Amino acid sequence: MLLFLNIDCVLAPPADALGPSFQGHTGVRRLEAVLHAWPQLRLVITSDRRYRMTLEHFRGFFSEELRHRVVAVTRLYAVDGKKAGRSREDEVLEFLGGFERGAANWLVLDRYEGDYIAHAERLVLCSTLTVEVVAALLAALRRCAHADPISADLALWTVGSGRASARHPTPMRVLTKPQVPPLSHSRAWLRGARP
Repeated sequence: MLLFLNIDCVLAPPADALGPSFQGHTGVRRLEAVLHAWPQLRLVITSDRRYRMTLEHFRGFFSEELRHRVVAVTRLYAVDGKKAGRSREDEVLEFLGGFERGAANWLVLDRYEGDYIAHAERLVLCSTLTVEVVAALLAALRRCAHADPISADLALWTVGSGRASARHPTPMRVLTKPQVPPLSHSRAWLRGARP
């Protein structure tokens, strides 16, 4: 299963975490909790930061054991304006073009609601990664996994070269059944408890 991620949503301090006890990477830690709960979930970066940062930079935001789950970035367009008129949805669909079976099993975490018209049901709207957004993401993952059990088992992805230009992941293995975390575990992860 792929999650197309505007990483800016995760890096910004969550509105519900600000205060005297605020800790730096709260959004990243919350997303890591989701990654622990969903071992088959892989991240593809859609943020415009991909023009300034490599895949290794994006992986560096995450703890060592989860860095391999950041598998690719969407296409880097030439600076001469070829991207003009393309929405993030277009970029995601172009990325998925080579993956017919797994393409049915993807979600988007992004702040740009207007960029996802044809696939709005796959968007989890997020300006910062609040507890409510994490709950919405977990619910969307459950819906996605149960809506298409064949492709829900498909996507353990990796990138061969590990470079930002390597945007097409290769399937590694097929899971035999989706691993849906129980709701009680999800609530613990939302509070930031580590497994």
